[in-house]
Amino acid sequence: MKPSLLVNPMVVYATVWVMTLCLFSLQMTIQIVPANSTGLWIVGGNIIFAVYLGMIFAKIKSKQKPTFDNVDFDILELYVRRLRLIWMIGTIIEISVSRGLPIIWAFTGQGFLKDYTDFGIPSFHGIMNAVYLQFMCGYFLLWVGAKRTAHRKMFFLFLLWPILMLGRGIFLSVIMQCLAIFLLLNKVGLKRMSHLVLLAIGNVFLFGFVGNLRGTSNPFGYLVENKWIWLFDSLPTGFLWVYIYITSGINNIFYNVQSLEPTGTFDKTFFKLIPSFVRQLLGVEERADALTFADANLNVSTFYAGTVSDFGAIGGLFYGMIVIFSAFTVYSYAKRYLIWAILAYSVLFQVLVFSIFYDMFLLLPTFMQIFIAFCFIFFHKERLKRRGKLRIQPTHNE
Repeated sequence: MKPSLLVNPMVVYATVWVMTLCLFSLQMTIQIVPANSTGLWIVGGNIIFAVYLGMIFAKIKSKQKPTFDNVDFDILELYVRRLRLIWMIGTIIEISVSRGLPIIWAFTGQGFLKDYTDFGIPSFHGIMNAVYLQFMCGYFLLWVGAKRTAHRKMFFLFLLWPILMLGRGIFLSVIMQCLAIFLLLNKVGLKRMSHLVLLAIGNVFLFGFVGNLRGTSNPFGYLVENKWIWLFDSLPTGFLWVYIYITSGINNIFYNVQSLEPTGTFDKTFFKLIPSFVRQLLGVEERADALTFADANLNVSTFYAGTVSDFGAIGGLFYGMIVIFSAFTVYSYAKRYLIWAILAYSVLFQVLVFSIFYDMFLLLPTFMQIFIAFCFIFFHKERLKRRGKLRIQPTHNE
């Protein structure tokens, strides 16, 4: 098994941002503003940095042949069970506190009174999402990496949870993180590439369907340029949802980056690391950036939003470099098939993919996921001690 080139951080970052700029250049919606040199300098600088790091890390060769051990998978299976138990207990508590599930509210007409944002306990819900994503990644790794097909049923069973919660974000996170694991374990030929394309198209349909359950059909129709109305009218609503979400983030950066006055503090940069209940107690403004949105209904603003708000274009450039370097560092361990690194890199892969929408790097659930992945190192070591197999030299998945 060898990783696919598609999972390399250089390829991931460059692909999503070049694709975004290409879609942006089509100007299919009326709120899109012209691109400017400052915004292009930030994105282009980070693409060049990713390519540079890609060449450097490509020269680093591991002395140890990448391989898995059945003992490692046995320990992972036990770890996944523990995470699943924690999540189930926490979720039962959340359902009780919320008095139901968003999908029930939608189909019983209660959606006028409360929606998916009302589900869960603030901050605690983010922790539960992190635990959920990590045990789902564990199930997927056991299924695809260890060929333990019994875990495939468990994976698809629990994949229903985001639908019950009407959580498009958590559903896409599962898909993206598991895609990262799949690409780490498999080179992608034409047959598998076609499967991935079909999966992407299926997610577009589902994205639109869940979006319509959460509100009205085709809510962004008013933004479509006249010359493109025929196209979006002939496509499922998911395609308009996806186009709007992909282009709105970079559009908001272009809309602000040359006129914004940086705060000179880290207030917006680290805003999302403060638990929501703490922000409520302190009366902190519920904004993770200081941007003015090109359209008030479209508040996505890429992973640059916080650092650009605090330190301008130079802050956005250096922040992007930090994220890309972090991804490359963990990726170098994931290529050696260390289970903790595979679990952690699945998170950073998602951070890179969704960087065109939102800053998921400095987010509590992201840190929680990485923490859970690192905890596997100590859990692995402790279980090996119990088995009486701990050697003087570190084992493969340590």
